[in-house]
Amino acid sequence: MSQFRGALHPEVLISPLQEELVGEIRPVLLVLMGAVCFVLFIACVNVANLLLARSTTRRKEIAVRAALGARRLRLIRQLLTESILLGLSGGALGLMLAYKGIPVLLALAPTDFPRLTEARINLGVLGFAAALSLLTGILFGVGPALRVSHGALNETLKEGGRSSTEGRHGERTRSVLVVSEVALSLVLLAGAGLLMESFVRLRQVKPGFDPHNVLTFQMTLPEPKYSSPGKVFAMFRQVLQRIEALPGVQSAATVTSLPLELGPDLPFDIEGRPAKNPNESTGDSQYRSISADYFRVLKIPLLRGRYFTESDTEQSAGVVVINYSMARQYWPGEDPIGKRLTIARTMGPDWADVAPRQVVGVVGDVRDASLDQPPNPTMFIPFAQLRPYVLALTLRELPSRWVVRTAGDPAAMAAAIRREVLALDRSQPIASIHTMDQVVSQSMAGSQFNMSLLGIFAALALLLAAVGLYGVISYTVAQRTHDIGIRMALGAGKGDLLKLVVGHGLILAIVGVGLGLVGSTALTRFLSGMLFEVQPKDPATLGCVSLGLIIVAAVASYLPARRAAKVDPIVALRHE
Repeated sequence: MSQFRGALHPEVLISPLQEELVGEIRPVLLVLMGAVCFVLFIACVNVANLLLARSTTRRKEIAVRAALGARRLRLIRQLLTESILLGLSGGALGLMLAYKGIPVLLALAPTDFPRLTEARINLGVLGFAAALSLLTGILFGVGPALRVSHGALNETLKEGGRSSTEGRHGERTRSVLVVSEVALSLVLLAGAGLLMESFVRLRQVKPGFDPHNVLTFQMTLPEPKYSSPGKVFAMFRQVLQRIEALPGVQSAATVTSLPLELGPDLPFDIEGRPAKNPNESTGDSQYRSISADYFRVLKIPLLRGRYFTESDTEQSAGVVVINYSMARQYWPGEDPIGKRLTIARTMGPDWADVAPRQVVGVVGDVRDASLDQPPNPTMFIPFAQLRPYVLALTLRELPSRWVVRTAGDPAAMAAAIRREVLALDRSQPIASIHTMDQVVSQSMAGSQFNMSLLGIFAALALLLAAVGLYGVISYTVAQRTHDIGIRMALGAGKGDLLKLVVGHGLILAIVGVGLGLVGSTALTRFLSGMLFEVQPKDPATLGCVSLGLIIVAAVASYLPARRAAKVDPIVALRHE
């Protein structure tokens, strides 16, 4: 069913549009929710690592408390209280950042993103943030609390009572947590890298027209005042004449649907090609009614034949111009100029052409849905040759779009154009005034929004992973100060120590990168519908983000390694 036929019954049209919109947004929400969970998990892993490291230094303190009569449950409750306070403090800070970040989010978001402008911090958000902060404080505090409260009291109270087994177990736990941070960070970085590459390629797409120095706006003519085709055509001709007479205006035109805006479609029959079923048509294509200068305003190239002229009126023979995609699909290897077709034969006498139309021109393809979708077969007819019923329905369902090419800044002409329209009809407003460059940018707003959000989360994940790796390596170096002193006393140089410490960090990073590459396949499955001319497993992108993450890990490991290399061997040997 064509979009025009659906427009006859709006209740039939709304449901599919809503389903399509939900279908487009659902993958985006799933990816963003996953990114939020990843970043939250990485942050919590950092907290858990911090609590594990801190618990090791507090083992003797806890043992003293236990020796003085504190029960294990009391000790666990105290440690959990500390972790919960830490979680709630982080939640409060996050809410403050969210309050400042919402305006930035709204500025990045596309205008057609449903209900995003209603996003705000309310009681529901506050309750959810408090519950989530409390839950994370409990989940990632209970492990360190159980670990530090459990142990041999006598051994812990002895000088140097911490066994090497416990040290190795704690170090292994912290290493596993760091590896998981790196893996999750790589998943987000891979997704952000793929979306960035896709956005770069999208910006390089040629839309098929020249958007520079073109102003667009909309008009909706009220039915009671413009009830006949003659009144509508007269109004449009006067508007075009007044606009084109303005200084700085080169040409102007009207069209039912702008480029990058999927319009209605109608069936047609090609003369000499009868359909197998009399109730069916030969084909179906996008449908645009335009004024004579439309192609010239947008500089859409003429490939064969001619453009429309002012002589193509209701009294003249019916004509149609088609795009290259339609010519290639329905007349492959043939010259379509001179061919004849009848539009909307199967839709009844109010819709159908009285006589076949002749193809008089073939124009270049224009991206009519979006930049990431291939051009659809499209036919153009002169606005003056619209059937009265189709004209009335068009004006009722679709506001007329106008395009104006100017010699200078098109936005500067908006006020003058508004004055000319009001001079013709004081009650006729114009709306949706944009430059065509803005229309093109807005068509990419969704891709830019997805890329920006996932990029922000990926940057946060990378920062947290680097901090986590730095913390683990720093703690490991501090715990192995005595061992480092022995190595230096036995002749190990600073380069050897740097290799030892940085090597340990790189091993963790490389293992995390390997696991992250495996995990990124799950994310790219959701991203495949958001990518343009980029494979979900693009080796160049995955290789770049992997190398970048390893470099960050090397820097995070080098800083504590350099500090370890500067330790005085005598001081290190005395360290307990």
